[in-house]
Amino acid sequence: MISVEQTVSWLGLRVTDGSGDPIGKLEGVYVDRADGKPRWLSVATGRFGSRSVLVPVSGAASGNGIVMVDTSREAVLTAPRANLAHSPLAAADDRALARHYRHFGRLRELSAIHDHITSASPVTNPKAIARDERYSHAA
Repeated sequence: MISVEQTVSWLGLRVTDGSGDPIGKLEGVYVDRADGKPRWLSVATGRFGSRSVLVPVSGAASGNGIVMVDTSREAVLTAPRANLAHSPLAAADDRALARHYRHFGRLRELSAIHDHITSASPVTNPKAIARDERYSHAA
């Protein structure tokens, strides 16, 4: 499993799909509130980075200054839009994203959480790792 520290070190990198098609720029990481593991990457898309989408962390890898995700560009661009603005992610939005990406393991994790409960919190600043011991352990 990829650690929070590793994903946060990717902030600002270009994001592509497995074929190398550009998706956007990594602007944040959403961390599970229950276990502190990174679950979603927040990617600024569009001509001026005006739209943010969440992409699963699972299967992501970094190299040569880019982050490659394990999903197609089309799937990312058609993903449900959560009310982001770097705010916590509601379980209902988390489930909708997991269904869209066919991320069935995440759906199982969220099965007992009520829709209005926050399931993941954003980390957009590497200094947040040092300030919050929840994020300082390795996955």
